Amino acid sequence: MIDRFGRPSRPSTFAIIAMTASIVANMAAAPMVFAVPTTNAVSSELPARFSLTLAQRDEIEEVLTGMAQDIVSNQERMDGQGIISSPVVRFSEDGKSLIVDLGKGYVPKINGGELEDRLREIETPLTFHMEAIFPVYKVEFLFGGRDIYYYFPEDWRPAPSQWRQEPRSGQLRPHTNSVLVSAGHGIYFHRGYKDWRAAREPANGMTEDFITPVMSADLATYLNDRSEVESVLVRSQALVTHAESGSPWWKVSARYHLKELYPALTDVWNSKGTQDYPLVERDDDIYSRPFFANHLGVDAILHVHTNAESNTSIRGARVYYQTGRVPDSELARSSLFYMAESIHSVPGYEDYPVASAPHEGNYAENREAKMISVIAEVGFHTNPLDAAALQDPAFQKAAMRGFEKGYRLFLAQKPLQKFEIVDHPNVEAKPGESVPVEAHFSGYPRFPVSRESSVLSCPEGWTCSGGTQTLAETESPFVTMASCGASNVEAGTTRSQVVFTDADGLSTTTEYELHCTGRDMRH
Repeated sequence: MIDRFGRPSRPSTFAIIAMTASIVANMAAAPMVFAVPTTNAVSSELPARFSLTLAQRDEIEEVLTGMAQDIVSNQERMDGQGIISSPVVRFSEDGKSLIVDLGKGYVPKINGGELEDRLREIETPLTFHMEAIFPVYKVEFLFGGRDIYYYFPEDWRPAPSQWRQEPRSGQLRPHTNSVLVSAGHGIYFHRGYKDWRAAREPANGMTEDFITPVMSADLATYLNDRSEVESVLVRSQALVTHAESGSPWWKVSARYHLKELYPALTDVWNSKGTQDYPLVERDDDIYSRPFFANHLGVDAILHVHTNAESNTSIRGARVYYQTGRVPDSELARSSLFYMAESIHSVPGYEDYPVASAPHEGNYAENREAKMISVIAEVGFHTNPLDAAALQDPAFQKAAMRGFEKGYRLFLAQKPLQKFEIVDHPNVEAKPGESVPVEAHFSGYPRFPVSRESSVLSCPEGWTCSGGTQTLAETESPFVTMASCGASNVEAGTTRSQVVFTDADGLSTTTEYELHCTGRDMRH
């Protein structure tokens, strides 16, 4: 499809839906023609992406290219950009990621937060669209066939060879695991408009800059109390007024908080200070977070953000890590898993979307860190349902409990396991006898755990009852006692439902039978 300028044009919404539906419907029957390495490590059960025909792959690439072109055409131009050619989207050779070439004319004068925002505007709809076919968690951007570092070589960073590379400052206790908790954005001074403003626009009754400090404070508390780590908040929590902006300190971005506390650390909070452009202080703020973490020598940075997208149907939690950093990807995966477990335990949020795997990306907040660093985008404030959740204290706390649990279990190198009863054998007892009842569980509940049983069926004439017990910390299984009434003459079976709920509200339900043998009447 070619427009009047000779460029590929965006298919209509109907065409995109129809093409996607056609691709999904035919994938199962398609012959495997996608290039796959022929090694013993390749599973015989290949992911869906490998069952695409070349025609189907071309069809998807055409749709995604049209989507990317439509997005780019509607973006505001950045300073320094030249003539922007039509973007081209294709699959990587292994089919696991997308490559988007925006042309060298797309390269702006400044490699900063504005460029990151523009690329996210392209990445999010593409990955969202792919979810209907198969998930893609990485989008690589090229500019005339070259990555961004070709144009900004000074910004290239190798992956850290170890988690902490800098010696600790005297401000942190030695031999204590420490985490910088970074609440996204905050108000900053815009040098173009000469005013103070939030980095993100309000949507659905909220502004990201003013929600993230609330969640970050919860996260810091959970880290201190449960992970037994020393957490450092990079933004102020103070209610007093910041003189320059006239706003309370808790609304102000990290750059100015660090400037107030450490005026001599200009390399941290004023790293772009030799440059002068409208968004320079917003970029200073972005870079100040990893630079301050590097200065302190913490073990990790946990960034708390909310997401945005012009397509208001896109929603859910995502976690981003820097491409190529394996420990970071493992933390991101653990964080997502336990955020999902925790959020889904809250009534009303059982179906809240959480990505099944972390997304890769190239963001300064992660890239500049000399330690593990991940960004949790807890939800899309541009989606009404997500925005309502993001303003709900019950949801906020659940998401941060999951984020903390993901970090704690990542440190302990525990396998990802949801809290659930995996085996609850039936038991048998004689009249008047008490027998142990075992409930084998997986996962890592927070104790104490309550056990609530209720009777589902009881033989006629018997008196059956449930009850609630409190279980102290233990390895699997939970062990409780069950008994049959001393007066029972006939054999019979009771069936009970049991609900286990941990101290954070995670619950798991099962059923089991107690078989009571009849009384021996020969004596």
